[in-house]
Amino acid sequence: MAEHFEEILNATLPQAVSMVEKRKRVTEIMDKIGLRYLPGKGTFYLFIDVSSFSGTTEELVFDLLINYNIAMVPGSAYGVSTKNFVRFSIGVESIEDIEKCLRKLKEFLNIDKYDNSKIRKQMVEYGIEEHYIT
Repeated sequence: MAEHFEEILNATLPQAVSMVEKRKRVTEIMDKIGLRYLPGKGTFYLFIDVSSFSGTTEELVFDLLINYNIAMVPGSAYGVSTKNFVRFSIGVESIEDIEKCLRKLKEFLNIDKYDNSKIRKQMVEYGIEEHYIT
């Protein structure tokens, strides 16, 4: 491995630099549309604050996934300190698609009173209600 270090570094460094630049562009978009997030610099995952959402975080992520094909993970999967967040990957999607997803998330966060009846029914249909419906 050590004998190939320079070769590995030369192959991966441009990818890492590209991801840092992409992360910066995504956080600029989030700042522009008013999404709050946890600071961080090391990964292609962002934790976005969804504490203003009137439903549960699980309802939010399942609604986004089932109805809009947007995948996010409830922050509670990573511990109590991130329970009011969702984890969102910026790894493979284009900036344009990421911005569409973030704008859709912002729409959900702006809903005064989220009607969970549709997503609850869908969760039952998909067989996931037993784990997430309280």
